[in-house]
Amino acid sequence: MRCKGINKNTTYWNRVLEYFNKEKAFASTHNANSLMNSWSTIQLHTNKFVGFLASIEMTSPSGVNEQNKINEAKEAYLKVQNTAFRFDHCWNYLEASTKMVRIYCKAS
Repeated sequence: MRCKGINKNTTYWNRVLEYFNKEKAFASTHNANSLMNSWSTIQLHTNKFVGFLASIEMTSPSGVNEQNKINEAKEAYLKVQNTAFRFDHCWNYLEASTKMVRIYCKAS
């Protein structure tokens, strides 16, 4: 018996693997499952960081610059998670992509 959606999920991650193998500039032994697990880890920690950042943004007085808010969110993440946020490069990319989507959607 197959669980509903498993085949669709497998197909998606196989396409991600295909794209990854085509675009990578280094040797890798990743398979579709390892890419899915990596993304799950990135998503989990990035979402936690975004939660800390949102909390900081809601409580920060006006005039506090974006970098200070990010630094405060990193400090809060470290305090609560007992480890430093290590996905800055992923968050920067995702944040830039999200901003572009918001700009594009407003223009449409």
